[in-house]
Amino acid sequence: MKTNYFRTKRKIVLVSLIISLGLVFSVFVQTGDMETITGYVIGSPVFEDAESTAPNLEDIRAASCPTFWNKLYLLELNGMSITKTSSTSESIDLLESGVVDVFISGRALLPDDPELLKKIIGPGFSFISDQGMIVPLESFNKHQFYTDQNKDEVIGNFSGITDDNLKGVEDVYGYLDYGIVITSLENTDYSRSEVVHVVDRDGSRYRYSRTPTLYYTDEVGDEKIEYIAGILEE
Repeated sequence: MKTNYFRTKRKIVLVSLIISLGLVFSVFVQTGDMETITGYVIGSPVFEDAESTAPNLEDIRAASCPTFWNKLYLLELNGMSITKTSSTSESIDLLESGVVDVFISGRALLPDDPELLKKIIGPGFSFISDQGMIVPLESFNKHQFYTDQNKDEVIGNFSGITDDNLKGVEDVYGYLDYGIVITSLENTDYSRSEVVHVVDRDGSRYRYSRTPTLYYTDEVGDEKIEYIAGILEE
């Protein structure tokens, strides 16, 4: 029985190899270009060079607040001009005045900000309370938190937050005066709450206290926005 099994297995492998070689030869006959075959995956279509379908981004100008300055180099590598701003408010001013076409920010828009299109490009949270404040990350163990997000994910991203000082709730806006609320950017309403700035030891905004978001206007076009988001997405 074993002898027949291995003979059958060898036949299957041989047939598969012949089919694969035939497919590769077929690609060569159709294209006459060996370079095309280098992008060929056996059993799959030939993949075109990504650069041939990439939109031209040289006319797109981008800005970012300090939290996401490190993402700007990715856009610069793709031909975009970049501007480092000191705040989201400055980025909005540049967008409104036509100096930039898109910008990266980590917070939701304020009530007085203009209406802009947005696309979330990475994980993160939004910290709010009944009053604006700056909270060092290292002091988290002294605060009480309330969240409508996944508790395990919150605890995993913030040292100082544990089951002891984090309570899961449904309507976080009913707990603004009891402590610090952790919610999503989509659920953040600054007409009902204030920004809580979470800072690291060096004074910078702690990454996961913000949600990286690409803001833009209609003029950029969906194709370019999707491509830019793909470059930036975490």
